[in-house]
Amino acid sequence: MIRFERIGIAASRFLARFSAMALLACVTAGPISAASAPASPTASAAASAASTATTSSAAAAPATTSSTASAPSTGAADSKVDPEVHGYVQTRFRGRHGLGLGGNEYLYQYVSLQVGDESQDVSGELFFRGTETVDKQRPPGDPLRGMDDTFGDPFGRLYYGHVDIKNLGFVDKLRIGRQTIQDVPGIYFDGLRVEDEVDSRTHYSVYAGNTVHLYEPAQDGDWVLGFDAEHSATDRLKLRLDLARVRDRFSPFGLPIPRQTPGRVEADTMAALAAFYDLNSHVDLDAKALRIDDRFRSVSMRGNFRYPGDRLYFTLSAERQPSAFFGQATEFSPMFDVLGSYNGYTQLSLSGSKGLFEGELDLNFGYTNRNSDSGAGAPIFNQDFDRWYAGLFLPEVLGNPKVSLAINYDRYLAQTSEFSTIGGEMGYAFNRQLKFAAGSSYSLYQFDPLTGLLRDNVREYYLTCDWKSPERDWGVRSRLVAEPFQDGGQFRTLELSVKHDF
Repeated sequence: MIRFERIGIAASRFLARFSAMALLACVTAGPISAASAPASPTASAAASAASTATTSSAAAAPATTSSTASAPSTGAADSKVDPEVHGYVQTRFRGRHGLGLGGNEYLYQYVSLQVGDESQDVSGELFFRGTETVDKQRPPGDPLRGMDDTFGDPFGRLYYGHVDIKNLGFVDKLRIGRQTIQDVPGIYFDGLRVEDEVDSRTHYSVYAGNTVHLYEPAQDGDWVLGFDAEHSATDRLKLRLDLARVRDRFSPFGLPIPRQTPGRVEADTMAALAAFYDLNSHVDLDAKALRIDDRFRSVSMRGNFRYPGDRLYFTLSAERQPSAFFGQATEFSPMFDVLGSYNGYTQLSLSGSKGLFEGELDLNFGYTNRNSDSGAGAPIFNQDFDRWYAGLFLPEVLGNPKVSLAINYDRYLAQTSEFSTIGGEMGYAFNRQLKFAAGSSYSLYQFDPLTGLLRDNVREYYLTCDWKSPERDWGVRSRLVAEPFQDGGQFRTLELSVKHDF
């Protein structure tokens, strides 16, 4: 909630100005591979509405593990050891110009902290973003207006921030603060969660608090009360039960709620049952059923297959939503006010990766088929579609370890549209410290629901330069993006960031 987020604004301004000086110094030396800000489930859902059917040239590159994800384990639990502090601070500038209208420029300050680890009695973590407009906020209808222009200036976002206390005597663990229940579906809230166990095979938790919706102007009166339990029936089979009651007060998307107006209120009860089964060292299966009030929302199954000796990994999944849903709490229908409804559908998916030629080539691939119950007259977000995609990543090109290449192909076939697109990226590493890359990506269309602006067939061309210090704790990234229009003109975006890991 805003009262928590404003605490970090003053600190963010100081860090931003300090980092800006470091940024200028580092740019002169050569442009870190700045890690992306981890978004909450709610924030990710809101962002996905602004860009649909996007292909990214970076998708073919294999995923890496963040160096700041957790404190290193010593292998022995010692609750008396003073907790170590890990994390990073990052300052990022983003300027966007075009159409002869000047530009909009933002300064972002990220702070990520992790104190201690699970082996200690007290630990915690935090992630905060502060935002300030460098020039001026853009009015509604301006092509350069962004989502951040709809909030006050400056403003803060506390994505998560909580403290864990263990070995209290009456419960195993108490978590206080902004947190997420990661299971089905994700619940994002400010409050308390108590975890305890019945025996070595059964544990449970109870939680309560105010739900968090980062892109709503008011959250008064929103709350959640929930319970979950897990039981290991055998060494291979685990069962999970989730129950939650959510009250959500909101108005049509993008419109503020006057404090004295009740707005629209949804109070929904969620029940979910899941089973997880490890068939063997190569295959694990899971099945989930989700019920909202008196109707089943979805039933899904998934199988994960791993064959490291053959460098083959893939996932098969199937999901069925048996009926249409028209109004629910944001936790269960985050894009309801954009989509209008969730019609029934059946969806089958395959995704995977395969290493070829003894690691000289990585192949990513996938296919999704969705059959909607809407029929031929379905609205744009409830249509049948088929999507195929494939990506190739070459860590070395023609035997040169300094040159890498990623190529993506995407084909999308729906009731009202059909397109194929290709994107790619070529990188060159001068050494372990300095890397350059150039590439292109494509979006069928980009839509901002806050301004109503729609652009289709958006092709981006970009250049990036990443630099890291020899100790790998400081880094700088610079990125230049051009978005040419079919009828002439273009948008140009410049991003600069400096990041320090500790």
